[in-house]
Amino acid sequence: MMRRVIVIVMAVLSVLGAVATADRRSASADVTAPSPVRVLDTRTGTGAGVQQLVPGVVLRVAIDGIEPSGSTSVMLNLTGARAGDRGFVSAWSCDDPAPATSVLNVDVGRAVANSIVLPYTSSGLCFSSSVAVDLIADLTGIATDGDLQTGRSARLHDSRDGAPHRAGRTHRIPVAGRPGVDASASLALLNVTVARPTGDGWAIVQACGASSDASSMNFRAQEVVPHFTVSALGSGDICVTTSVDAHVIVDAFGWAAGSAPVKAVTPDRVLDTRSGVGGTIGPVRDGDVLRFRVAGHAGVPNDAAGAIVNVVAVRGAATGFVSIDPCDGSGATTSTINLWPGVLRANQAVLRLSASGDLCARVVVDDASTLHLVVDVVGYVDGDVSRPAPPSTTTPSTTAPTTTGRVATLPVGAALPSGEECASRVRPTAEIRPENAAPNANRGSRANANTSTAWTGFARVDGAFSGTTDEIIQWAACKWGIDEDIARAQLWTESTWLMSTNGDGGDSFGLGQVRVPYHGSRPSSGNSGAFENDNAVRSTAYNVDYTYAVWRGCFEGNYNWLA
Repeated sequence: MMRRVIVIVMAVLSVLGAVATADRRSASADVTAPSPVRVLDTRTGTGAGVQQLVPGVVLRVAIDGIEPSGSTSVMLNLTGARAGDRGFVSAWSCDDPAPATSVLNVDVGRAVANSIVLPYTSSGLCFSSSVAVDLIADLTGIATDGDLQTGRSARLHDSRDGAPHRAGRTHRIPVAGRPGVDASASLALLNVTVARPTGDGWAIVQACGASSDASSMNFRAQEVVPHFTVSALGSGDICVTTSVDAHVIVDAFGWAAGSAPVKAVTPDRVLDTRSGVGGTIGPVRDGDVLRFRVAGHAGVPNDAAGAIVNVVAVRGAATGFVSIDPCDGSGATTSTINLWPGVLRANQAVLRLSASGDLCARVVVDDASTLHLVVDVVGYVDGDVSRPAPPSTTTPSTTAPTTTGRVATLPVGAALPSGEECASRVRPTAEIRPENAAPNANRGSRANANTSTAWTGFARVDGAFSGTTDEIIQWAACKWGIDEDIARAQLWTESTWLMSTNGDGGDSFGLGQVRVPYHGSRPSSGNSGAFENDNAVRSTAYNVDYTYAVWRGCFEGNYNWLA
C-alpha cells in the first residue's frame, strides 16, 4: 500500500495562543478550502488571539484534524508582513527548545515569504520574532509515516566564520551524515541564507554533479535572504554557486531516503513568461491566471500526486502577490510569493497537482504594472493518479542540444540553438544598467539584418528578446554559440554595457558598437543593414544579436577582417 505523503487538508484549526508566560488564549475556525489552507494570520486574528507577534512572546499553534502518529511533518508557507523594523522569525516544534537559527528575515514595507517543513506533534508549532511583525502561515501539506525525517534545525555551513563565497565559484558543502541528516539521505530539507551580497544576483543550490542553470534564489545587493529548498544530494553533498560575492549560511531541517515518496530532481523550467515556456509569453498583469502543465514534464512522472516548485518574480514594479495552486479548485486565497517594487525574489512550495496534472498561477498586483514569472520544478511526490500523457508541445525544451549549464563556445560547424530555445535557458539576473530600460524592452523589427552574400547566417538576426542587460547578453551568446563570459567582457570593453554609447567619431552604436561603415547607413539617413528602422540603436537585443552574428561568421571562416 502506498504511504500517504501529501494530504490535502480539510481541517478545523485551533490555536493554543501566544505564550509569554503560562497564560494561554485560544481561538478556532472552520477550514473548508482545499490546500493551501491559511492556518494563521495575526492581522485578522485568524488562528490567533494576538494582533501582532512581538519580541519576547512565543506564539504556539496547533492544528486540529492532524493526528500525529510516528513521524509527522507539516509543510507551511510562512509570511512576515508589516514589520516594525528589520529582523527575523524563528519556527520550531514546541517539543524542542527554541533554536538559534531563523527561517524568515523581514523588513519594513515588505511582505516576505519562505517555506518551511517542521515536525508536528500534539504540542504544536512555536514561533518567535526579533521585531514586531504580523505572521501568516499557509498549510500546504502533511508528511506521515516517516516519509520525511524532520527535527531540530542544525547549522551545517556559515561562511561568515571566514571568507565569503566568491562570484562564479562553486562551493561543495557536505550534508549527509552531518547533524540533522542521516548518512543514507538522498535529499535534504535545507534553509539556505544569502547575506551581504555585494550586488544584485542569484544563487544555484543543487546536488554536486548535477548540471542546471536554474537559479534557486534571487536577491538584491546587501539583502539577507533565506530560502527553504528541497535539494537532491550528490555523493552526500550540495554545491552552491553565487553570481556575486556573498556569505552563505546552510541549516538542515530534515532529510528523506531514496525509498521515500518525496523525490528531488535537477531543477528544470516549466513556466517562463519571458520566453513562452509553459505556454504564456509576455508580462503578466493583475487578474491574470496562468495554467501550466507539470505532470509528465521536468522529471515529474505523469502519475505524480504533487510537485515541489521554485517560483521567481522578476521585474515587478508594484505591491501584490502571486498564488499558485491546483487548477481544479475554486482558486487559492493564499499567497505563494509576495511582490514589491523592484522585486527579485524566489520562494518554494510543495503543491498538489490537479487531476489534469496542472498548476495555476493567479496574479494580484495593486496597479496596472506588470511582472514576469518563472517556475522551476525541483522535486515531486509519488502518486498513482491516472491522467492522459501531456501533449509534446505543452512545454518547450529548456535544454540546448549541444551544451547544458552556462553558455560555452560551440565548435565550428555546430548546430546553433534557436532564439526561442536560448530564451528558455536565460537565468534571471538583476539590472545593473537601468539606463538601458527602454532599448532592453524593444525587440528587433526585422529578421534579415544584412544583405551581404558572404554569409547567410545574418538571416537569423531578429533581436526577438527582452530582459535585463545581462539576460540579453546570455540570450545572444547562447544563440550564436559564444562563451557568455567572453561576451560579457567584450561588451564591457566596447561600451561598459551602455546602449547610449556612441563611439568612433559617431560611427559606432550600442553595446556591441555596431559600426555604420561596415553594417549600414547612419541612423535616420537611409537605415539599411543593421540600422534599418534604427534596430541597432533602439533595441539592445538586436544590437547584441547582430554583434555575435558577426563573430560567428568570422569564427566559421566567412570573414577574415577580425583575424
